[in-house]
Amino acid sequence: MSHTARAPRFWMAALAAGLLSSGCILNPPAPAAVAIARQAADAFSLSGRISVSDGSQSANGRIDWQRHPGADSLTIISPLGQIVVRVTSGPEGAEAVFANGERQSAPQITDLVPLILPGAAEVGLPPE
Repeated sequence: MSHTARAPRFWMAALAAGLLSSGCILNPPAPAAVAIARQAADAFSLSGRISVSDGSQSANGRIDWQRHPGADSLTIISPLGQIVVRVTSGPEGAEAVFANGERQSAPQITDLVPLILPGAAEVGLPPE
């Protein structure tokens, strides 16, 4: 085999070795994520889907929550569009009104969570 016939093979082998070895180069580690302190919003509006389960039963629907300084309004709506419960809270306390007209009152909205979602643990609602 002549010297000129080996030259293309040499360059092909060198190119292949270069490409293969470039995959072994380690990327430098990404910089650590920095937590950004954020302040809680005084007012917001949240609307979306909700799904709850206690392990043997489950339900889904829609949730609408409006929060204003000193007041909350939370409505849970069935998949068919009927209001299941409407909860309001303010300086005077909180009240839940259920679809059947039953009313329950409590000093704060978190006290009503077990009535709205039986078996639910503390949900971590923002302080009133």
